[in-house]
Amino acid sequence: YIKEHCNKATYTLFDDEAHTLNLKVKPVPEILPENDFSKWVCVNDFGAVGDGVTDDTEAIAKAFASGKPIVWFNQGNYLITKPIDIPATVERVHFMYCNLTVGEELRNSEGEGVFRIVGDTDKLLFIEDLFAWNECQGFIHVFRQDCSRNLYMRDMHTQACALYETT
Repeated sequence: YIKEHCNKATYTLFDDEAHTLNLKVKPVPEILPENDFSKWVCVNDFGAVGDGVTDDTEAIAKAFASGKPIVWFNQGNYLITKPIDIPATVERVHFMYCNLTVGEELRNSEGEGVFRIVGDTDKLLFIEDLFAWNECQGFIHVFRQDCSRNLYMRDMHTQACALYETT
């Protein structure tokens, strides 16, 4: 039986035993598929190659900044060399089980996020189906949340770095 789990240190202002706030987790929302494909944008349409060698950072950033609510990736291995913001206009990111490779400078920037979730909004952000294996490594997080926003992740796989941090 596990009473609670916390992957970082807990603190207390009093002499009591330190523990988490034991906040309740809201039920998972029903997320339906979007059949209006005019709302979708593919990172490859902005020039991302996904070969693990070509720097895809700017192309991916342009797709996220396009104003479309759904951003998706073709299968491949995307090289990212600096953080990419996911703005409040994006409501869904579908990685389609692609892989990520992180450039050396980003890999060595401790505490940074490959993707930074920015912009407060009441809209849910749904992120799904990602592999981030050996070439996505370091003292980084795949996602760093820098805003107040509800986030739901499904089927996320990392091997050599942390998946998520909120600031």
